[in-house]
Amino acid sequence: MMLVPEYSGFYINLDRSTQRRATVESQLAALGLTRSYSRFTAVDGTKLSYPTSAISSGELGCFVSHARLLRACADLGKHVHVLEDDVLLSAELAPALHELITRRAFDQIDLIFTDVFVPIDCDRIAEYEQLMQAVTQFDEGARRETVSSLRLIDLRGRLWAATSSYVVADRSVDRVAGLLENELKIGPRGPVDLVLRQLVSSGALTAACVMPFLTSVDLAGDFESTTRQGASAQVRSRVASNIVRQMFFVRPDWGTISKIVQQQFPPTPKPLRQEIINRMLDFRVFGDFQRF
Repeated sequence: MMLVPEYSGFYINLDRSTQRRATVESQLAALGLTRSYSRFTAVDGTKLSYPTSAISSGELGCFVSHARLLRACADLGKHVHVLEDDVLLSAELAPALHELITRRAFDQIDLIFTDVFVPIDCDRIAEYEQLMQAVTQFDEGARRETVSSLRLIDLRGRLWAATSSYVVADRSVDRVAGLLENELKIGPRGPVDLVLRQLVSSGALTAACVMPFLTSVDLAGDFESTTRQGASAQVRSRVASNIVRQMFFVRPDWGTISKIVQQQFPPTPKPLRQEIINRMLDFRVFGDFQRF
């Protein structure tokens, strides 16, 4: 039986981004969620004027779009699930959100993200990997993870980013909208996700992320973009971060991951020093390393 979400869902989309709209609507239809999510027209940042020079026009448009959406939802009296139109959804998303709401996870948490940026840092990756192994089992036949349980990771004090998919507790929608509006009045110090991270770090908001991730980035689209742009250090660094992020997704795109890794990160002969360091890092992330 299809679950009917106990929340209002919206996806943010620019009028000119017709292909992105079609893609996200196709995903929602495939998951039986078409009636549960509505389109929210994104704001074009090039047509805005705010007292800021810290962020680009695109980032400003994104910031204002999130703030206006939450303000429009402040009186709904429901949890609000916000999606950006480049998000990749999983079949586990709706059942997992139902579980979180049923177990009253939002009573103490303002924001729950369904995936976040994971820094390419040995300790952080090792931590996420241990959590992933604790809550999933890998199905070799299906080549994907099977979820045994859901865990919430407290995001305070962590290095994280991304607002591609998050749920705001019903009791917090008005407050989060107000905090974003206040930031816009003085001129945002950074993109909306980094401002939310600052608010969580300061204790103004509480936030968590689910493990495993229930949404992710579209690596196939990223692969096409990477091929067009070439293999600059900046592009390869972004792609590497997106690959790491998707490794904690419940449904990684293994075919695309393999293509990108083979094209952008081929194996090369390594000096002995580098080979030894690589093995120690492998032991740190996947071995039985213990702090001392």
